[in-house]
Amino acid sequence: MTCGGFAVSRDERALSEVVGFVLILGIITAAFSLYLVYGVPAQGRENEILHMNDIKDQFVSYKIGVEFTLGQTSRKISP
Repeated sequence: MTCGGFAVSRDERALSEVVGFVLILGIITAAFSLYLVYGVPAQGRENEILHMNDIKDQFVSYKIGVEFTLGQTSRKISP
């Protein structure tokens, strides 16, 4: 039998293996997609929280340093 110039065979012996492979590939793809949708943002959120705490600590240190410096200069200027 020919279909569009190609020989078509009615042999279905390896069909179940191909269907099984496609199903397994679909399950792996779905699992990887779920990881990307739920797992990666959770990891990123934790890193963002840690980074934000570091930045907050740096700003607090900067504020304390500025207040200390302004306090030292105001004592020198005012009698």
